[in-house]
Amino acid sequence: MVIRRFRNSVLSLMAKVHELSREPYAHPEFAADIQFELIGRIKYVERRIRRWKARTATDETAWEAVEQYRRVLALFRMIGDCIAFLYIDRWDVKPLAYGHDPGFISGKKGLAQELKILRLASARKIPCLLADLTNVLRHGDLYAFSPERPPAILEIKSPLARKDQRTKRQVERLNNLTEFLTTDFSSKHYKRGNPTYRIGWSDSPTYHTGEARALLSEGIQTGLAVREVEPGLRYAVVRPHRLNHLDQIIHGMETPVASLLNDGALNLDCYAYYPLLLSIPDPENVFRLFTWEILFLVLVDIDRIRTFYEERNIGFEFHYDADDDYVVALTFPAGTTQLDSDLPVQVSRYFFGRICCEFLSFRNWLEQSVKTAEQWTLSRHKRMSSNSALHPISDSDG
Repeated sequence: MVIRRFRNSVLSLMAKVHELSREPYAHPEFAADIQFELIGRIKYVERRIRRWKARTATDETAWEAVEQYRRVLALFRMIGDCIAFLYIDRWDVKPLAYGHDPGFISGKKGLAQELKILRLASARKIPCLLADLTNVLRHGDLYAFSPERPPAILEIKSPLARKDQRTKRQVERLNNLTEFLTTDFSSKHYKRGNPTYRIGWSDSPTYHTGEARALLSEGIQTGLAVREVEPGLRYAVVRPHRLNHLDQIIHGMETPVASLLNDGALNLDCYAYYPLLLSIPDPENVFRLFTWEILFLVLVDIDRIRTFYEERNIGFEFHYDADDDYVVALTFPAGTTQLDSDLPVQVSRYFFGRICCEFLSFRNWLEQSVKTAEQWTLSRHKRMSSNSALHPISDSDG
């Protein structure tokens, strides 16, 4: 496995990120140093990808090497993601990740100018981050951070560059994004012409990161560790050769649905989640997940979800198809509440994924899904009465 060759450099960078996390605003120059090291690592991996892609015309097996190096590239960029999450609230990151895929930095026009600004900013004690060193920042070139306000997102252009239509579109997208992060409302960020707003949490969400860390350490030592962290939510850490103990893992769960944290850790669909490298501060243990030496399963009992909604007289349908954008459809039957509606409210698969990828409380997820559905339904009633065209999207990703 190619990723194992980069073990020492990955562990070293992860340790530096954890050191930076103690006081991220006190040491912007340290954040810049990590980025300069990342640039060298990423450029090397990009050269390997190009070299192997050049062989694919005559060697079909070269595609496997390309894919393995892409996973290494994703891992190095995830270290850049960690820097982003040190300065940006996790619930603000998803809008930033809604954009084009990051390209290669090697050979990029304008990189020298971006690095110059990064050096100048860090010298003036302003923490900055190059977007191309991350998976999650897909707007702008450089982010400048302040504890008092959303990040300043900069498009770095040469003074001699022409202001063409592409530049105008980039500026418009950044303005829409800044509006969304500042006001929780935008008329254009996600879907042009469909206004969206974000719905906040009633209370601070709960995360089971402590239980996850402890169980990972136990599972690495014993080969199999299982824990019921909440009714209907179970974590299991197992070595691959002990997967034949599946009965022990799912015992007592009526209708379990399992998610594999290893898969999510380096999966493109999970890049807007809080990085595993920050949730679990033990670089050695996390690296074992990336190399599949150990498996981390998160299991949810669908019967518990059904019971929760039925007790509140809410119609419920679970969608098992991974290709669906949503995982749960909720309805408020006519004659039961002021929210009378037979039209389903869809709760996104992305929001459901936070239970696995961020160790979000199962109970929190259930309660917030109801709140989001209620807000959505009430706004739909208002739309119908006012003939407006509002399409709410919540910060709980419902």
